[in-house]
Order: sequence, then structure tokens, then C-alpha cells
Amino acid sequence: MCPEQLGGLPTPRDPAYLAGGDGFDVLQKRARVLTVNGKADVTRYFIRGAKECERLARLLGARKAILKSRSPSCGLTEQTGITAATLILAGIKVIEAG
Repeated sequence: MCPEQLGGLPTPRDPAYLAGGDGFDVLQKRARVLTVNGKADVTRYFIRGAKECERLARLLGARKAILKSRSPSCGLTEQTGITAATLILAGIKVIEAG
């Protein structure tokens, strides 16, 4: 599943990045998600999608999630993404894949 699509963003969409912190910071309203072209703050879509992923993971009884690397939603190594942070806080083991 794609958190950005579940959050209401189209495909294709403008690339986005975490501004001012990581996914944990976004969830605490200390950082935002902005499009690379600078035209939009898409934070609410990323949070909505992360929460929907968590809801579906709980509904399905998931204990582990394999997420895409280098993503403002799913990344772990450079910056923890919003969906990754949400799932970690929910007690779901998160693994990053290329």
C-alpha cells in the first residue's frame, strides 16, 4: 500500500521532503512535509496516509512492515519517515528495503 495515495495525494505527484526534522517531529508538529518545487505543504496528506496504514496494519494483525527506502513516508536510514514513525510508535517492527 502507498501511504501518500491513502492520504489523498495523486499519482504521479510532486516529490516531497521532510523539512525541519524527521517523521517523529512531523507527528509532534515540529516539522513539515513540503514539495520539492516549493509550491505546497503536503503534511496533512502524509499524516493521514500514515494513520491509515497504521489502521490497516492493526486490522490485519501485522507485526512487521517492509517499507521503501529514501522516502519521506517510509524511509529509515537518512530520516525516519512519517509512516515509519507511526508504525514504530504502534509497536510494529519496521524494515527498510531498497
